[in-house]
Amino acid sequence: MNQATQRNNERDTECLLLQNVRFEKRMEHLQDLQRELFLEQQNRKKEEFVSPAVRLGNFWYFSRNFVGKPYDVQYRCW
Repeated sequence: MNQATQRNNERDTECLLLQNVRFEKRMEHLQDLQRELFLEQQNRKKEEFVSPAVRLGNFWYFSRNFVGKPYDVQYRCW
């Protein structure tokens, strides 16, 4: 990596960090609402849920969630 590329990367990183700070400051008043919505979503989520499998082409697809994880895992099988 040459020096010009490295300077550009550093400048881009600095710009992104400044944008993140600006965004967080503008959204600060919504933090309580975000937390409330997240907790409501987690309370409605069924623990240990496995979706029915759906066939698309040659594969079957389904998803599953795990206790304490904030995301689902997507599966594809033959």
